[in-house]
Amino acid sequence: MRKVFQSVMNRSKNEKKLTRRTFVKEASVTLAFSFSAPLFFSCGNSGSASSLGVAVDGFDKALALMREANPVGNHGPMAAEALVALGRSDRLEAFVPSFLNSFSREMPPARIAINGSNWKEAIGQRRRITDWKIFFEKEIDKNGWRQLVDKWSLILAPGLRGAATHGVIRTGHAVRSIQRNESQVRKLELAQALGYWAAHYQTLPESKTEPSEKFEIAEAIEKIPVVPIDRVSKSGSVNRRMNALEGFEKFGKVTGYLELSGDPETKISELTAEFSKAYLNKVDNSNVVALVHMITSLASIRTLVPIVSKKSANRLLFYGWQAAAGIYSVSGPIKGKDLYRSRTIKLSNDQLIEKAVNSNEVHAIKFTEACLREDKIRPSVFYRLAAEDAVTRLTR
Repeated sequence: MRKVFQSVMNRSKNEKKLTRRTFVKEASVTLAFSFSAPLFFSCGNSGSASSLGVAVDGFDKALALMREANPVGNHGPMAAEALVALGRSDRLEAFVPSFLNSFSREMPPARIAINGSNWKEAIGQRRRITDWKIFFEKEIDKNGWRQLVDKWSLILAPGLRGAATHGVIRTGHAVRSIQRNESQVRKLELAQALGYWAAHYQTLPESKTEPSEKFEIAEAIEKIPVVPIDRVSKSGSVNRRMNALEGFEKFGKVTGYLELSGDPETKISELTAEFSKAYLNKVDNSNVVALVHMITSLASIRTLVPIVSKKSANRLLFYGWQAAAGIYSVSGPIKGKDLYRSRTIKLSNDQLIEKAVNSNEVHAIKFTEACLREDKIRPSVFYRLAAEDAVTRLTR
């Protein structure tokens, strides 16, 4: 098992070309050996220190196996980390091969080395994803991961909306995992997450003139201008839908709607609760995937706030609000202002988790974990209602 596993790792480390068919075949062999080992992925729901130690080993190997998957839509590491956070690392055995069988393209080749002098010309260049990954791997080795996350969160925050906010979401999951254990493969995952964010950097319209009036969060969300449906891409891609905001001048004023001073984590709680309510008033089967990112992106920013400077935290919050508002704007009109009032919670937390993790559906897993985490920090019925609705829609 060690030889097969190391073979996959060496290919990733040396950036050699590895076809999808070959990688899945080799990974499947590794999985067959690894997952059959006693206690390799077993930790159940106990959450004990000993079970977490077992989960850590299993998660590292899951990350290693997913490293060659193309980063476009690469939800695997994020969902795997959410499974561990939910106390369900036992599900990695089923999740990892399911994910590996879903990716369809190889990692692009390295092009031109990125350094401290030329990085600006590479930002927002998707084809440079491998260059960015290599750059951040070296930076982590040289300066440490905490300093790197602080510095680059400040730089990358304005482009947080790129790839439907997956850059900051993946970075949040990577940071949370590395806080549990600073293993090498977790550092590599953080480098890839930051590389994904940098390569997909993309901004939204932002007015240079401050509105004369600020609003409470609920009212600010109601005032977000909705892009006319005929301007929005019919594609399932959330990012393509968000491109409809380019040239939509009304949206530029949104960043000035809120007073975001004060404790960032308190603001995040208020934002995630209100966006969960907004989700319930707007969701249908066509926009559910888009809308969950309003909450998961802000929940990931919460993970970064304690380890970055106040300046970086405030900037993340500012653009996190903008990105969530952008998703709201391109997701169609609301179905009703108080639709949440007619909903009731039908599943217990354990039942909700079970339904999400057994589905292997990446958004169901990540959204459930984010909502339950936010609910634990500052309880609100909207989190549970939104999570239950999303899991039901995504797992049909």
